[in-house]
Amino acid sequence: MSLKNKILKNYKHKNKWAKRTKNLSWRLYEHDIPEYPFIVDIYDIFNREEGTSRYAVIWNRFKKIDHEKGIESKIEELKDALHDLEISDKFQIFKSRKIREDKEQYKKTNNTKKKFLTQDSDRLSLVNLYDYLDTGLFLDHRPLRDHLQKISTGKSVLNLFSYTCMISVACAKGGASRVDSVDLSQTYLQWGEENFEVNELMGDYNFINSDVLEFLENTNNLYELIILDPPTFSNSKKTETILDIQKDHSEYIDLCMRCLRDGGELIFSNNLRSFKLDQSIQEKYQVQEITGKTIPEDFRDKNIHSVYHITR
Repeated sequence: MSLKNKILKNYKHKNKWAKRTKNLSWRLYEHDIPEYPFIVDIYDIFNREEGTSRYAVIWNRFKKIDHEKGIESKIEELKDALHDLEISDKFQIFKSRKIREDKEQYKKTNNTKKKFLTQDSDRLSLVNLYDYLDTGLFLDHRPLRDHLQKISTGKSVLNLFSYTCMISVACAKGGASRVDSVDLSQTYLQWGEENFEVNELMGDYNFINSDVLEFLENTNNLYELIILDPPTFSNSKKTETILDIQKDHSEYIDLCMRCLRDGGELIFSNNLRSFKLDQSIQEKYQVQEITGKTIPEDFRDKNIHSVYHITR
């Protein structure tokens, strides 16, 4: 099957699904044909002046050697397929997601500072399609956000490594009595506050600029629901803490469990493909892997993340 035919076939099915489920941000194509290693995500954007515009965010997964094998022609094929979906070059945004060398963290790639409004199930989300490798909305966590929204009613919630706080938004929309969002980046916390504003959420919602490890070691607060979704690796200049999730996850989980009220629950997620849960965690706590329930229908990659439900 040609790339164009595959794109059009995927679109016919997934566009109907997206409308039915009220998802305006979804995955169209994901390495479906090995010779075309792209990821294509669709973002329908609200604009008061222009109405709704459809963008395609494309991650190029070609390796260096592929540049000698006609990569340019394959990119043109993809562009042509997207033109058939009435997505012009202006609304096609190409990014390169490279394998990190020497554990170098992803850096800002542009400085437009433009945020666009899209929809994630029944939640609104501000995304930045140009300035970072990621857009501010992790599409793979949509089912997890839906689940957390359903179980957070009346609960005190702690969201660690909160990023742009869309998990916090889900918990707040679900009726959480309190939501504390903790992240080392003030930029992302401000973004999170803006996400709360566009969803017209008001309540006991707190945005805490802190190193997560330091927060867990020093807080006396207790919560009924904690979400721990750390990066695979972090070595920010803002803190002396270096995070390697495979090596360090048991310490973070133990600290989270100390902050749980009796009967509370921890949701632990990570994106390390080779991740193995430490045996000591399984021995000390009640652990249920729920990964299968949290993979989006529009994703081909069933190993995009791992999610665990942990209680005492």
